[in-house]
Amino acid sequence: MNIDTSDNQSIAIIGIGVRVPLARTAPALWDNLIAGATAIRRFSAAELTAAGVPRAQFEHPSYVPYGTELAGIADFDAEFFGFSPREAKVTDPQQRIFLQTAWEAMEDAGVTPARTPRIGVFAATTMSTYMLRNLQRNSEFRPDGLDYQTLIGNDKDFIATRVAFKLGLTGPALTVQSACSSSLVAIHQAVRSLRAGESDVALAGGVSIVTPQLAGYHYEEGGIHSRDGQCRPFDKDASGTVRGNGCGIIVLKRLSDAVADGDRIHAVLAGSAINNDGSDKMGFTAPGIAGQAAVIGAALTDAGIAASEIGYVETHGTGTALGDPLEFRALSRAHTAAGGPAPDCMLGSIKANLGHLDVAAGVLGVIKTALILSNQTVPPQLGFETANPHVPLGRSAYDINTEPVARELRAAAVSSFGLGGTNAHCVLTPAPQLAERPEPEARPYRITVTARDRNALTRLCEALAGALRGRSIRIDDLAHTLAEGRTAFAEKLEFAAHSSAEAAEILDRHHGDSAPANPNLANLPAARGRKISLPGYPFDATPHWVDPDPATSDGVASAAESASAAATSASALAGAAVDPDRLAAFVLETARQLLGDEALQLDSDFYASGGQSMTLVRLVSTVRDTYELPLGLEGFERLRTIEQLVQHIRLVFENPGQAAPAVCHHRPGRRTRAIPGAARRWHQLLLPGAGHPSARYASDHRLHRRTGHR
Repeated sequence: MNIDTSDNQSIAIIGIGVRVPLARTAPALWDNLIAGATAIRRFSAAELTAAGVPRAQFEHPSYVPYGTELAGIADFDAEFFGFSPREAKVTDPQQRIFLQTAWEAMEDAGVTPARTPRIGVFAATTMSTYMLRNLQRNSEFRPDGLDYQTLIGNDKDFIATRVAFKLGLTGPALTVQSACSSSLVAIHQAVRSLRAGESDVALAGGVSIVTPQLAGYHYEEGGIHSRDGQCRPFDKDASGTVRGNGCGIIVLKRLSDAVADGDRIHAVLAGSAINNDGSDKMGFTAPGIAGQAAVIGAALTDAGIAASEIGYVETHGTGTALGDPLEFRALSRAHTAAGGPAPDCMLGSIKANLGHLDVAAGVLGVIKTALILSNQTVPPQLGFETANPHVPLGRSAYDINTEPVARELRAAAVSSFGLGGTNAHCVLTPAPQLAERPEPEARPYRITVTARDRNALTRLCEALAGALRGRSIRIDDLAHTLAEGRTAFAEKLEFAAHSSAEAAEILDRHHGDSAPANPNLANLPAARGRKISLPGYPFDATPHWVDPDPATSDGVASAAESASAAATSASALAGAAVDPDRLAAFVLETARQLLGDEALQLDSDFYASGGQSMTLVRLVSTVRDTYELPLGLEGFERLRTIEQLVQHIRLVFENPGQAAPAVCHHRPGRRTRAIPGAARRWHQLLLPGAGHPSARYASDHRLHRRTGHR
């Protein structure tokens, strides 16, 4: 083992575990990407009702009945992983699926804990909605207080350590949380652990499953969710993203060790970087151009690769009107500063296929990019027809393809930007070309297949026989992978074969029954080959699930419902005519309800009182819906006090269909000054008609200033 602790040693991706809608393996995911398949679909009224969504909610005009469904989330092989039936039931399906996917990823890599001393786990998971919406609403399983079994099974803190315990992994085990960028940050931390010699192998990834899955959302203008249930990254009709469900894990190893050990290498992580935007942006939830550009540049430096080498970038690409143009500008700035961009560098986003997988988004982007490099083909980008006018593709070196494109790719990159400002970027290169080998020695090879019980052994033999048929697999690679890359269990089928075709015939013939005794098996020398991808362990699919009591299945609360509640309590203040005093009272009461602060006054600073850009979206949506006014978000980005918000709304009332004149932002005792050039250019680029460049804003510009979403 070569423990090179240099700061920029390359790291090999030697295994992939994936569980997403329509795909349970990396090859199946690749087939879907090439075919342009999408997991996003419309839910029927019957499905929504069965999921507990009230009819009044999904029949509301703002409700968008779209999402994704990950099949089989109730199923779990509890006995295999040492769970009692009750423990399995009270454990978040996110933890269970991450644990099973971790096993599958290790089998894909041909890694076993018994032969690898220090395997690290770097994991991310979304908050447990299973505990909130299932366990807490079930009279039998609702915990009194919070018992340890429920806590361990549902809290984010335990996802990595539980995998380490259940699989016997002795390297670092850390939960990594930075919102949408969590799993790419986890990969970055795993890379650092391998480079430092803390781990010999590392698992890194994330899982995000929200229950109930068959529920849509209320559309809010300016929010992150799509108007029509489709995610269209960088397209002129993009209006947001859609929720996704799934899990992804990659297995990492120092490249020098992977080559020496004969591991199958999907791709190479040449470099990575993370940072945070700090306060140099519009608001806490908004993206920051400077931070994104900086992390891209840092990752290129860490990889030692010029931007001109990058032929594909898997972008964060949420399909939001604000996020996509800002990301494009940050990428262009970083690549230009680093010797690029490359001619015809292609951009893409897997969110159009799978939806936004929250903390698991980054690792799915890495898996997709590793498959792109392995196949030297860029799959079509779903949802793209005409570029967003604020994404000047035609005047840039970048391109977005709508058909599969085969091309030589020397390097690719992945971005993931978290709500709250933690940015991550990594650079990948293709796997190194392997040296030519002579044909395997013409002799019998010992083939060993094991499982926990006879039924599982039969299913595994059938799967292996199917995988070997019609494929040119070297017998020494088959024997080596089964001997060195699989955990040994009590039930065993062992036989000798001269070729993989002969092995398939024997597996077909015996289906897990004992093969004819062969006293010479013990004398056969161990095979020396390379590890290959083979079918993994056939887990039992036993349901372990707790449904909420019918009386408490009252649907899914949404941001729009919260805003509607505020509107209901304030609606008495809204009159048919636009009375300035009644309008001010309505806006003030709505703000009080949204912020939960009855002490708010008209001169209160909305942001200093706890408001965020998303809260402002709710407030504006409530006013717009109540007064049936074509009120957008333009012009609000410089305003701080509630009174200033009211003044702007009044101007829209008085000038319907026109851009409202700018409201001067002034604080008593402070001088006002013009918007700096960079901020003004950003403002004019992304918010056309949003105000005159001479508008002024507060000198304390580091605080929340404009709306924005990741």
